[in-house]
Amino acid sequence: GSVPQCNVKLTQYVDAGGFLPAAAMIKQTPKVLKVVHSLRKTFQCDDKIDKEELERIANVIRYEDQEYSVEEKRAIRDGKEFFERCKGIK
Repeated sequence: GSVPQCNVKLTQYVDAGGFLPAAAMIKQTPKVLKVVHSLRKTFQCDDKIDKEELERIANVIRYEDQEYSVEEKRAIRDGKEFFERCKGIK
C-alpha cells in the first residue's frame, strides 16, 4: 500500500574463542528472537491505519459535495436497486 514499510535486520556477533556449543546457541536463540517479536508488536498498527483511512474516506463521502457522471449515477441507482432486492430475500 501507500504506507511506508520498514525492515529490521538483526545481526549478532559472538566471539567464543573458536568454540561455541550448539546447545548454548539453541538456548539463546529464542531469547534473541523475543526482541524482534517485541519490536514487531510495537510497530504493528495496520488495523489502526486502515480504520483511520476508512473513516477519512467515509467523511469525504458524507460531508463533501459529490459530482457524478451519468455512468456513475446509473451504477449507484443499479446498486441501490440490487440492495433493495437483496433485502427482500431475507
